[in-house]
Amino acid sequence: MRFPGSERPVGHLANICHHVDVGGVAPASIGAFRETYREGTILLVAKLVARGEIDAGLWKAILADVRAKKEVAGDLRAQISANRMGRRRLGALLDRYGRETLDFYIQPPSTIRNGGPGRRSRSCPAAPSKARASSTTTG
Repeated sequence: MRFPGSERPVGHLANICHHVDVGGVAPASIGAFRETYREGTILLVAKLVARGEIDAGLWKAILADVRAKKEVAGDLRAQISANRMGRRRLGALLDRYGRETLDFYIQPPSTIRNGGPGRRSRSCPAAPSKARASSTTTG
């Protein structure tokens, strides 16, 4: 995801959701069949929103294969809204702490030792000075 003034993407946002009914052979048929395609709609990776606009063709294709159109449409809109909020929050972090600090904390999992994503180990270097100066504890 790119932000104004950023030469390269800052990161990616995604979310997942188990929708109420996505076109299985029978309503609430989870686990009743041996073939995945009978359980519901299978979507290959596709961009539902591009440049802030919903892809109308993909939207119609998804909703054409569900029984609970209103509920699924609402769930999809909620997921889109969650990603939009994530973008705003990531932008606020970028404004507050700067690119160097975000790059330090948003590292590929392969670069973080002994703990995986989101967990710093003793072998990680100290945070950039702007992050250390900005992080205070209030009680």
